[in-house]
Amino acid sequence: MAEKPTTTDRDNTVVNLQEYVNVLRKWWWLITVITIITAVAAYTISAKIPVQYEANSVLLDNTNIASSIIPSIATSSSVLQTLFSALDPKPVSIDSYDTLLKANLVSVHVVSRSITLTARGYTAKDAARIVNAWTNVLAKTVDAKDHAEKEAKITALQAQIKQAKATLTKTEADLDTFQGNNQTASLGNKLNALKRSQADYLTQQRSLTLILKDTNLLYKQLSRRRTGNASVGDDLAVLSLFMRAMKGNSAYQTQVTNKTPLFSGNNMEDRIKFLENMRQDIQDSLKAFDDTAAALNPQILSIQKEIQTEQNTQEKLTQAKKLAFTNYNNLVSQETKLQNNMKTAGHMVSVGQATPPLKPIKSKHPFVNAELAAVLGILLGVGCAFVIEWW
Repeated sequence: MAEKPTTTDRDNTVVNLQEYVNVLRKWWWLITVITIITAVAAYTISAKIPVQYEANSVLLDNTNIASSIIPSIATSSSVLQTLFSALDPKPVSIDSYDTLLKANLVSVHVVSRSITLTARGYTAKDAARIVNAWTNVLAKTVDAKDHAEKEAKITALQAQIKQAKATLTKTEADLDTFQGNNQTASLGNKLNALKRSQADYLTQQRSLTLILKDTNLLYKQLSRRRTGNASVGDDLAVLSLFMRAMKGNSAYQTQVTNKTPLFSGNNMEDRIKFLENMRQDIQDSLKAFDDTAAALNPQILSIQKEIQTEQNTQEKLTQAKKLAFTNYNNLVSQETKLQNNMKTAGHMVSVGQATPPLKPIKSKHPFVNAELAAVLGILLGVGCAFVIEWW
């Protein structure tokens, strides 16, 4: 069980409380002075603080200006200086541009394309006047900036269009000049002629190869009867081979020119000798065909390369013309779009004029503030009394 306070303890408690009361009685005048001073100071300061009113205005931005830079434009020195100049008469306590800046009476808030302007003034009418004037100045500034940027883009596009037009004209002229001097057709004719000659030589080569085979066979047959006389059939066989070799084989014809291919008498040796000469002439003709065909191949390849070069050049010039034409049309389309946008361009539109607010944002309460200061002064005075007494 807890022990009950003794009589001595109760006497000590009474003595301690009595000491506190004595201190308060002794220093009552200090507590009173401090309380009065704090209350009067609070009342005086509260009474001197000017009351501010706040008005708002909302703008809808239909321009192409980025919404992120709207706050910097709205609070720029040029806009605020224009705003100050537009305020006539000047708002209460705002007699210079520097005073307007120091008072910090304007603020801006942007949400998407909606811009809220807030202005404060020392009278309700001034707050409304400031925000309405600010709205007009900002709308005109943003519209002018939007128009100037579009004008600059159009000017830049027009310069690009001029350059693109010059490029297109040059590519068209280059292509026309090339086509006027195009050698593809003549080179194609030369190539076809060479290929026809090559094909003709190959045909003659195959024909002479068969004739040479038959000549060797007839030569072997007649060689077995070398000592005898030639018959009419032998002569017909020899002459038949000769006529076959002469028919359509230009190389062989060249070989036997200025020669006497025919024979006389019935001597078999003359026929055999004739076949030997004929066989040699055919072999020489075949060699001439090989040499001619071998000489044609480089010519054909050279002409094919020239034709390919001509075709590549024409393709390159054609593609350059198409690219220049596409670039020119795209730039013209962009300019047309900007020109139409200029005609139907959106503006920064005010939702409505702000009206003077009915109540200030902070009301004056000097008596309430004085009462609170008096309570604080009492506590401060008591503390000072105890500190002075027991320090």
